[in-house]
Amino acid sequence: MKKLIPLSLLALVLVVLIGCGQKPEAKLQKKWTCSDVEFDLTEIKASIDTIQDSLQRSFAEASLKIFDNMRDAMKGSTYEFKEGGKFESHINFMGEEKTETGSWSLIEEGKRLVTKTDGAEKDDTVNVDVLDDKNFQLSIKDGSTALKIKYEAK
Repeated sequence: MKKLIPLSLLALVLVVLIGCGQKPEAKLQKKWTCSDVEFDLTEIKASIDTIQDSLQRSFAEASLKIFDNMRDAMKGSTYEFKEGGKFESHINFMGEEKTETGSWSLIEEGKRLVTKTDGAEKDDTVNVDVLDDKNFQLSIKDGSTALKIKYEAK
């Protein structure tokens, strides 16, 4: 019985140490590929329903297709978050590949990501909804549009 207690204590310590895992910064430091983009356009769609003029309504409905094009263009883009707080992104948008570099940091215990693209005047801050070894999901709310971007480890 006396041997059982130390073994149980050792097992408990190992479970706690393994369960703690990596810090969020360490989990983020890899190359991520965009797998999906979701737009919450509920408010925009509701406002379209109130448009009486058929021409204006058609124009507004057609403008929603821009979001589909943006989603398709963003899929496959990559972000690589490197040790030392640097990142590199590759985005193919409308046939034009764009590469950006900059700095990054996680704040609020890994719940928010702050990036600053080289040459930009201000930082961008987004919510980190999911961050594990294989999945990374961001969310952004800007006025009446909400956006979720899902990445998979490459």
